[in-house]
Amino acid sequence: MHEALASYYSSIRNGKVPVAEGVLAAFSDAFDEEMGKEPVVLVDEGQTAGDLKDEGVKLVEAFLRDVKPPDRVFSVESAFACDVVTPETGEILEEQLVGYLDAVVEDAGKLVVLEHKTAARAWSADQLEYDLQVSLYAAVTGADLVRLQVLTKTRVAKMLVHDLVRTEKAQVEAVSVVCQVLKAIRAGAFWHSRGWQCKECECRALCTA
Repeated sequence: MHEALASYYSSIRNGKVPVAEGVLAAFSDAFDEEMGKEPVVLVDEGQTAGDLKDEGVKLVEAFLRDVKPPDRVFSVESAFACDVVTPETGEILEEQLVGYLDAVVEDAGKLVVLEHKTAARAWSADQLEYDLQVSLYAAVTGADLVRLQVLTKTRVAKMLVHDLVRTEKAQVEAVSVVCQVLKAIRAGAFWHSRGWQCKECECRALCTA
C-alpha cells in the first residue's frame, strides 16, 4: 500500500498528474515482490494470496476515489532522526527518535503530515485523540496538522480522513512517554507481549529462554 500511495504523491511532487493505472501497477508490483520474499507471508485461514491482492486493489481504488490532492508535495517517504529531550530536565538522551513520514504536503496554506493506515474498521474517538505516533509526528515536524488517511477493509472499501491537531501539552506528553519507556529498558524491565511481531523480534530468545 505504501509503495502505491508513494507513487501517487511522487507524481504530484514531480509536477505530473497521477494516473490510476500507474498507482495500481505500483501496488501490484510491490505485492508480488513481497510475496516472493522470506519469511513467507501468512494469510488468514480460507484466504489465498490472490484474495489478499484483490483486497489490496480495492483499497487502492478507494484511495484514488476519495483522495483530495494537496496543493504541493514537499517530500515522500522521507526519513527523519532527532534527539530525544527529557521534558522535565532538558537532558538529551543517547538514543534518537527515527522514522519515516509518508508524505509532507501543503494544503490550503497549511503544512500537513500525511499518515496512511489500513484498518478493519473506523478508528475510535479515543484512538484519534491519543495515538502516540500522531503526537510524535506533530512534535518532530511542527506541522499545522497530521492528516490520517485510514483505508478501511469494510464490505465496500473506503478511506476515512481525519485532520488531527495536537496541542503542545499532548506533544510534550508523547515525548515524556518515550523517555519513560527508555528508562524502563535501561532498568531491565521486560515483560512478555506475545503476538504477530514475535517472528521478527530481536528479543524473542528472551521469551523462550
